[in-house]
Amino acid sequence: MKREDILLLLVFLLFVQGYLFRNIFPALLGSLIVYYLIYLRVEFSPELESGREIGRKLKDGERVKTKLRLKNLCTKSMELDVFEQLPPSFKAETPSLFLNGHEEKEVEYSITPVRGIFTIKDPIIRVNELRELYY
Repeated sequence: MKREDILLLLVFLLFVQGYLFRNIFPALLGSLIVYYLIYLRVEFSPELESGREIGRKLKDGERVKTKLRLKNLCTKSMELDVFEQLPPSFKAETPSLFLNGHEEKEVEYSITPVRGIFTIKDPIIRVNELRELYY
């Protein structure tokens, strides 16, 4: 259950309480929480530019350094988690970082390949809002 779902459940319970006890204050509080959630949903629109380069040719069992360049194109700060889409037996680090508005960072991490023929897809970058309600 996500944090937003818990807040919506709280809003529902506040409306029920306001109806059962014939009190307007729980309903007002519930509507303020709904407006806050709508505001956060509309405000959160991340824009990100990324590029990855792998240092050298991949060899069996040898760690390879990978550089990932990330640039925040909006004015809001955000947290980023990077997940590699690798074949099942590969090993990779999962870096996470924090970017301020219009900041550019370069992250270096390693990938360890195994024997075989494989293709490496682009990484998945998950952007988290600072309040961690949306990603």
